[in-house]
Amino acid sequence: MERKLEREERLKKMNEVERATEQKKLDEMKRKHNDHPKVHHPGSKDQLEDVWEEQDGMDRKDFDPKTFFYLHDVNGDGVLDEKEVESLFELELDKLYRQHKDIDEGDMLRRIEEMNRMREHLVKEVDTNGDRMISLEEFIVSRNQDGFLDDKGWEDLEDEEQFSDEEYEKFQKEYHDKHKVNILCSHSWISCQYLLHAIAAIYS
Repeated sequence: MERKLEREERLKKMNEVERATEQKKLDEMKRKHNDHPKVHHPGSKDQLEDVWEEQDGMDRKDFDPKTFFYLHDVNGDGVLDEKEVESLFELELDKLYRQHKDIDEGDMLRRIEEMNRMREHLVKEVDTNGDRMISLEEFIVSRNQDGFLDDKGWEDLEDEEQFSDEEYEKFQKEYHDKHKVNILCSHSWISCQYLLHAIAAIYS
């Protein structure tokens, strides 16, 4: 939400020519971002077999879930922890955030956010005992779930709105209220304290 709002605020401050130029730049960045191969659903058969073949250097037709699990259980503790799960998504993330040379800090931050989303999604689907790790048994069982063979793809941050119109409007109001407080704070530290308490009371 903050990224969308900051983009809108930046456009508001520009004149008509600057706004048109910036919008064209944003549209081109979005076009480049969307020009990528299909992103597999996290934990699907196709996604894991791509890792097996391209990342692990194994023959695709020889895919073995138990061997795959042990290959990625790097510290050998019998479970895939969050970092080990995240390593499974590098190929998919490369499709989204490595297809053009002018990758910036914003793209790197979105890559991290996307990785977190994929990790949380897979853990939610596979972790049955709630310890936020994936055991060998949980991993094997997940291969019998509907989503394993049915690769529904993945909607990334640019494809999927992560918030409703009502949530965005509320965020806008909070953002602008806090921005006003910051301006007033620069003139009066005492007034700032009262205003911060007032804002906190409103949104508590």
